[in-house]
Amino acid sequence: MTSDYLARYYDDRTAKTPSDLLKQVGHTESGEPIAAYRFDRLVEDIATRLDLTPQDRLLDLCCGNGVFTARLAPRVESVVGLDFSPGLIDVARTQCDASNAHFAVADVRRLPPLEPEGGGTFSKVLMYAALQHFPKAFLGPLLDDILAMTTDDPVILIGFVPEQRRRFAFYDSWPRRLTYLSRKLVGKDVMGSWWSRADFETACAARGLECSFHPIAEGLKAHDYRFDAVIRNRG
Repeated sequence: MTSDYLARYYDDRTAKTPSDLLKQVGHTESGEPIAAYRFDRLVEDIATRLDLTPQDRLLDLCCGNGVFTARLAPRVESVVGLDFSPGLIDVARTQCDASNAHFAVADVRRLPPLEPEGGGTFSKVLMYAALQHFPKAFLGPLLDDILAMTTDDPVILIGFVPEQRRRFAFYDSWPRRLTYLSRKLVGKDVMGSWWSRADFETACAARGLECSFHPIAEGLKAHDYRFDAVIRNRG
């Protein structure tokens, strides 16, 4: 799927569910938004894995409508949120804004030079529930772009990543598996790219980085087939 197609998809989804922030960005189970306490757990896991402090300058890539950004903003000095969907960024600016947050329309495949509000470099970077929309060759150049905008020792969280070896926990019936296989043959898997931990380890090793892997909160179906990846400079 192209970035233009995805931007239109999320713009349309936003227009159809103007008041449901979680539905707009696909944080649902069986078509309904995840429970508030489970969303709270995801936010806490993100903050913990990024080790957020009041001195941090956070970059939130593919921030969507800012539903996570708004919850993280009070924990940091400043945050910049980017997404390629104008509709989602409009929602972020009107419903998820914060005094220390700045939102802009941008495509992470063609990232412009960025800096936090007030100048300097970013200390923490988040990309959540978005990597599946990009091909495997994207990860290395993304890390290069991030490292060009961050401090010497950043923490990068690429979260909610669909794991290749556990894809049949998502396609959990024979009809769903047959649909997956038929779509995969024509390059139209609805999930996008499924990632292995080796994909991360290879891209990180080439840049002197190390990566640790963490499960999604229990109780969510995504726990069975997604993971979080925390990337740092090799100690």
